[in-house]
Amino acid sequence: MPDKEFRQIYRVQKELVLYLCGELNADLQPRKGDGLPTHLKVLTALHLLADGSYQRGTGQDHGLSIGQTTVSRYLDQFVDAVNRRLKDQWIIFPGNEQSRRSVATGFEDAYGLPNILGAVDCTQVKIFPPPLPHGVQYLNRKGVHALNVQLIADVNCKILAVNARFPGRVHDSFIFNNSSIKDELRRLYNGHIGEYFLLGDSGYALEPWLMTPVLNPAPGSPEARNLPEGIVREIEEGAPQELPHRHAQNGLLLRVAQEKRARLINTYFAYYYVLL
Repeated sequence: MPDKEFRQIYRVQKELVLYLCGELNADLQPRKGDGLPTHLKVLTALHLLADGSYQRGTGQDHGLSIGQTTVSRYLDQFVDAVNRRLKDQWIIFPGNEQSRRSVATGFEDAYGLPNILGAVDCTQVKIFPPPLPHGVQYLNRKGVHALNVQLIADVNCKILAVNARFPGRVHDSFIFNNSSIKDELRRLYNGHIGEYFLLGDSGYALEPWLMTPVLNPAPGSPEARNLPEGIVREIEEGAPQELPHRHAQNGLLLRVAQEKRARLINTYFAYYYVLL
């Protein structure tokens, strides 16, 4: 297949497919005599992630006839493999002093704020209504069934952390308070390891490691600029939040089983990272 046509279908270069095949081969190689090879499983999953359509139709790619059930199984295998082997390589919250300083320098150069490790916010991702009685927990304030997905991004809108474990009814601050990222920031603070912060909007509480806007500031005061909230909005609007929304609208996220949704969302953002 010519390179141009290949990229139109899969949205990636052939070199990336070869890389994925090498990294994921241990998980995706055929376990039966009639199983398809790794590269076809990768291509099948990439096509789904590229256009957001559901399995029907994808099975006609590659000159093969693959049933919808088989396509769905290959997508599950690919998502599990990415989460197991690659997610923690591609989506990384700064875990050492060198990486922390690198992220903080980006914010200081752009906004004049020192020691910032990221901007935190949540986005609602529509899902198929889960069964009652638990389904009511996924109804957000707009009456839509959704997941409330926490994202943390650096100054260049690169995703540093994703938390897709909570239903749409849960408040942003609750998700942050029950996250491993807060535990890490508390560890840094209690251990006197730098003076690092996240930036959050007014939906979060002010904490020693979380900078939020001043509410009802006096007109003309420095606080009236609401600098943290403006930065958070600017960065989070530039982050790739549209990926899961686009796929939800086209049906992929809507039909994925409840226990698989968080792993699929992780894969979306990891997939975005390798496209940068």
